[in-house]
This record gives sequence, structure tokens and C-alpha cells, in this order.
Amino acid sequence: MTKPKVLIHVVGGIAYWTVEGGVDVVLVDEDNIKAGDAPVPITHEWTSLAATALGDEVPRLCKFV
Repeated sequence: MTKPKVLIHVVGGIAYWTVEGGVDVVLVDEDNIKAGDAPVPITHEWTSLAATALGDEVPRLCKFV
């Protein structure tokens, strides 16, 4: 069975989160990427969630590996 997925998108602030149990988490910090960090590497299992959360920004914010 696949674990639930959580995508956290940070823009202009700080993200805090706590996870208990089996969950896959990806953090996309747009401010860091704008400052020069590489896009966040994610697997293709995240395609649908990334498209829903980030829309047209997926290619700029995420790199599928």
C-alpha cells in the first residue's frame, strides 16, 4: 500500500510541520529556489499532487527523478 503524501509549499515564510506515522513529505520552498537553490527533486509518484498544488510552476520548482 502507498503511504499518504503531503506537499508543503512555502512562499514568503517559514513552514513548521510534525508528522506521526507513515507519511511521505516533500517541502518546496519557493523563496529558496528564487534565491538560487535547485528545484526540489521528487519522484513521478508526486506528479498529480504537484500539479494540483503548484500548477504551472511545477517545472520551475520541481525536478522529477
